[in-house]
This record gives sequence, structure tokens and C-alpha cells, in this order.
Amino acid sequence: MRVSWFHPVVAFVFVIVSTITPQVYGADTNHYNVEDDRIIPLGALAEGVTTVAKVGDDYVLKFVGDETIEYRIDTTHADFAIGVVRVTEATSGAILMRGGQRFRYASTPEGPGGSVWNARQVPGGTTVTPLADNIRNEIVVLDYQHEYSGVTHQVRYLLSIEGKSLKVRSYSLTPENTDYGNNYFGFDLAEHGNMTNPQYPRIAFMEQVPVTFYNNNWFFSNFVDMNNSRCGHRRYRESLRAPLQNYVYPYYYKMTDGSINHPVDDTVWLTVSSKIEDIFVDTDNYPMSPHRVTANKAAVVRQSGDRGYANVEAGLRKKFNAGFFNSQQYFWNWQWNYININDPTMYPPNPSRGTTPEYNSMMDYMNSIGNTLGLYYTIELMDPGYSFDCNIWHGQGGANPSYDTTYLNRNSSGAPKNGWDTSVDNRAR
Repeated sequence: MRVSWFHPVVAFVFVIVSTITPQVYGADTNHYNVEDDRIIPLGALAEGVTTVAKVGDDYVLKFVGDETIEYRIDTTHADFAIGVVRVTEATSGAILMRGGQRFRYASTPEGPGGSVWNARQVPGGTTVTPLADNIRNEIVVLDYQHEYSGVTHQVRYLLSIEGKSLKVRSYSLTPENTDYGNNYFGFDLAEHGNMTNPQYPRIAFMEQVPVTFYNNNWFFSNFVDMNNSRCGHRRYRESLRAPLQNYVYPYYYKMTDGSINHPVDDTVWLTVSSKIEDIFVDTDNYPMSPHRVTANKAAVVRQSGDRGYANVEAGLRKKFNAGFFNSQQYFWNWQWNYININDPTMYPPNPSRGTTPEYNSMMDYMNSIGNTLGLYYTIELMDPGYSFDCNIWHGQGGANPSYDTTYLNRNSSGAPKNGWDTSVDNRAR
């Protein structure tokens, strides 16, 4: 199903639902094909000429169109020899990233902290070997090997340019390594640099697309293409102190059997442009919704079931009779499970908000006047022990019978994990 992925905490689904084409895992390459459905920056669609070449000691990925954008990787820089992907943008002079795969020690506890190192913090006793760097089919390929604690890991970085945007894909070449500890666990930009007067503007509905405005002229954005990444989550780093940090990175949780859900394989987009519209984000393969035209310039209004279904309908009738038609409504707090906990058992609607006929009457009225009404709910919470569990909240008791509890992530004591985006084992997604 298609969800709004920009919300910082939860996902909500509108009544318009489309199917995402499944990714196909390629046995011959140990990674899956990625071009079916993508989340892309609009800068990737910019009209112009792109070239990929090695110029002297630098790999250069260049766009020439309404302006020149030139991404560079210096193979003589000290970072290159130790497996750090250092990308600069020549026109603006900025360092966009000095990073690579993060690594989690075998002794690391569960959670976001613990003993980890990034590509620039390789611990003693680790051997880093550059395996290959070349250009294949207009793609810069960088392969590295890490030998640590008796285990050999290999990782590949693929860098390509589309329009003004740089696509960086990172995946494991040793897919047999799936342990939670002593393994890669997410591609990290690490830091930015050479940016004068950096500012981090926030753009509505793009909370998971960090934007940096620098040198009083340039916009830089980065984000994880979740449609083409195997991570179960994303994390965010922000700092205006040196080193500058304003980025998201993929993150892999520990599953019930002590592994990560899949060998690391993630795609991150970086875009530099003097035009803000180039950093906006879209999907490039979905057909336009038939409701898109009616949604243009429409006000978005949240309706809450706390008011009661009959009162919500009465309020809507009053607004629409006054001419307030150019709007889109989304409705929350309507499930009997308090807002959105313990889905998918959501119907009949919460009886404390009114009767089922009253709920149906409200829905029928919205449909009759042609207004789009979205129903708000999350799709990731299955944990019967969640602190706001509403089987307990409403006195129902016990776990939702619709769930297969074998897919719950559990902590070391065997109890289900609690919290947003952590309850469901990634194998269930």
C-alpha cells in the first residue's frame, strides 16, 4: 500500500491505495533490482548533460544544464585508503560526506547507542583493504574489505548521477554475515564541511529530508530511498558545530533470532542546487492519483473521533453549506483501539464515539459530496505490551487475536519490545 512516508513518527494511509511492485532479489549479484519504484529528488529530473569520468586522480560526476554541479571523489585523499567515501561538490566548494558503512561491535547492546564505529573510526586490529575502484556503465564502483575480530566483511559503493542528484548505493558483498553484532549496520554520511553560514531550514511534509542552505546560495539535501533500501528504520543527526551534520542514515534493528533482517543494502540521494525546487522529493513510477487534481490547493483538515461521529458530520454539513468545499479531510481517533494501536482490528468503530450507523452516515455524507476523507492509522504496531495498549485501555484484556505474535521483536528477557517502529520483526514487513 502507498503511505505518506514524510511523517516523522507514524504513517497514515488515505482511502486511495496503490500497490508497490515487489523488489526482485538477484542471485547473480547478491542484491536486488532497484529501478521498479523509487523515491527521488526532483533534481534528478533536471534537464542537462551528465558525464562520469576519471580526471587525473578524481572521479568526476558532472551535470551541465541551467547550472553546473560537479561531484568529486579524490582517490589520493587519505580517507580513500581507509574506506571512507569522501564526496565534494566543486562549484560550491562543499564537502558533502566523509562516511561509509557504520560497524557494530559484537558486544553492542540493543538500541541506538552502544559500541559502534563509523568508517573514519576503524579500531585497532582492523585491516582495511581497497579491493577495486573503477567506472562501469557510467557508475563509479568502490569496493572495500574489513577484517575485524576474525571475520571478513566486504562492502560495495555505487555512485551515479541523475540530473543534478548523486545516488549512492551501499551493500554488503558478504551476505552470509547477518549477525546483529560484529557487522555493518547502516550507511552514514558522517559529516559535511566547507559550508559558510550553514542553516537547516525545515520544509513541511519533508521532515525526513534534511536540507542545508549554505554559502548564501546553495541548497543541499539528502535522504534514504526507503523503497530501495533494506533497513528497517532511519535515524537523524544534526549539529551546527564542527563537524557539521544534517543527514539521515539507514539503521538495522536486532531481530528475534539475533540477526539483522537482511545484509545491508541501502540507497541514499544527495542533491546540490541553487534552486530549492530541485531538493523536493517525489516518486518516479506511480501513476498520478485520479484525486490529485481535486487535491490541488485544497485545505487539509483533521477531524477527530473525540467529538463523536454525529457531531463531526453536523460540523461538516455546516461548513460545506457555508461553501467550504475545497478541502481534504483526514479522520483519526475513530478505532475502538484508541487512535491507532493494535491494528489491524479497527472495525467496528469505537463505540464510545457513537454508533456504527452514525459512523457510516458520516462516511456516506463525505462520499456523497465528493470530498476525500482519509482514515488515519499506523501499520507498524503489533505489540500487546505497548504502554498505551488499548486492548487493556478499553478493558478488552490480552493480545489482539488477529496477530501472529511470532513476528514480535523481543528483548533479552523475552518480552516484546515497546516503542514506535520497533515492535514488528522486519521479516513481517
